[in-house]
Amino acid sequence: MIIDLEEDTNGFSVNGAEVIKQEGKRKWLQFNRDVMSASQLISQISEHYEIKDLSIQDPEIEVMIRNIYESGLNQVALM
Repeated sequence: MIIDLEEDTNGFSVNGAEVIKQEGKRKWLQFNRDVMSASQLISQISEHYEIKDLSIQDPEIEVMIRNIYESGLNQVALM
Protein backbone atom coordinates (compact mmCIF):
# COMPACT_ATOMS: atom_id res chain seq x y z
CA MET A 1 0.00 0.00 0.00
CA ILE A 2 1.23 3.48 -0.80
CA ILE A 3 -0.26 6.18 1.36
CA ASP A 4 0.09 9.96 1.24
CA LEU A 5 -0.60 11.77 4.49
CA GLU A 6 -1.61 15.40 4.93
CA GLU A 7 1.33 16.02 7.26
CA ASP A 8 4.89 14.75 7.36
CA THR A 9 5.24 12.33 10.27
CA ASN A 10 8.65 11.13 11.42
CA GLY A 11 7.44 8.47 13.85
CA PHE A 12 4.83 6.91 11.58
CA SER A 13 4.01 3.32 12.45
CA VAL A 14 0.93 1.14 12.34
CA ASN A 15 0.15 -2.26 13.87
CA GLY A 16 -0.10 -5.08 11.35
CA ALA A 17 2.01 -3.41 8.66
CA GLU A 18 5.67 -2.75 8.03
CA VAL A 19 6.85 0.61 6.71
CA ILE A 20 9.25 -0.42 3.96
CA LYS A 21 9.96 3.04 2.56
CA GLN A 22 9.27 6.68 3.46
CA GLU A 23 9.66 9.88 1.49
CA GLY A 24 8.21 12.78 3.42
CA LYS A 25 4.44 12.46 3.51
CA ARG A 26 4.46 9.32 1.33
CA LYS A 27 4.75 5.91 3.02
CA TRP A 28 5.03 2.45 1.49
CA LEU A 29 3.53 -0.27 3.67
CA GLN A 30 3.71 -4.04 3.42
CA PHE A 31 1.09 -6.18 5.11
CA ASN A 32 -0.24 -9.71 5.03
CA ARG A 33 -3.79 -9.78 3.63
CA ASP A 34 -4.46 -13.08 5.39
CA VAL A 35 -4.01 -11.29 8.73
CA MET A 36 -5.44 -7.84 8.01
CA SER A 37 -7.55 -6.50 5.15
CA ALA A 38 -6.68 -3.28 3.35
CA SER A 39 -9.84 -1.66 4.70
CA GLN A 40 -8.88 -2.57 8.28
CA LEU A 41 -5.44 -1.09 7.75
CA ILE A 42 -6.85 2.10 6.22
CA SER A 43 -9.30 2.44 9.10
CA GLN A 44 -6.52 2.03 11.64
CA ILE A 45 -4.32 4.62 9.92
CA SER A 46 -7.16 7.13 9.57
CA GLU A 47 -7.79 6.98 13.33
CA HIS A 48 -4.40 8.63 13.91
CA TYR A 49 -3.49 10.40 10.67
CA GLU A 50 -5.26 12.37 7.95
CA ILE A 51 -4.99 10.49 4.64
CA LYS A 52 -4.60 12.55 1.49
CA ASP A 53 -4.37 9.71 -1.03
CA LEU A 54 -3.62 6.00 -1.20
CA SER A 55 -3.17 3.15 -3.63
CA ILE A 56 -2.90 -0.59 -3.20
CA GLN A 57 -0.49 -2.58 -5.31
CA ASP A 58 -0.05 -6.31 -5.51
CA PRO A 59 3.52 -7.52 -5.17
CA GLU A 60 5.43 -8.00 -8.39
CA ILE A 61 5.48 -11.59 -9.60
CA GLU A 62 9.28 -11.67 -9.34
CA VAL A 63 9.09 -10.79 -5.63
CA MET A 64 6.49 -13.47 -5.01
CA ILE A 65 8.56 -16.12 -6.81
CA ARG A 66 11.71 -15.11 -4.91
CA ASN A 67 9.80 -15.36 -1.60
CA ILE A 68 8.56 -18.82 -2.53
CA TYR A 69 12.08 -20.04 -3.25
CA GLU A 70 13.57 -18.36 -0.17
CA SER A 71 10.87 -19.20 2.38
CA GLY A 72 8.66 -21.86 0.92
CA LEU A 73 5.07 -21.45 -0.28
CA ASN A 74 3.56 -21.24 3.24
CA GLN A 75 5.77 -18.30 4.24
CA VAL A 76 5.02 -15.95 1.33
CA ALA A 77 4.06 -12.51 2.67
CA LEU A 78 1.68 -10.43 0.62
CA MET A 79 2.27 -6.76 0.08
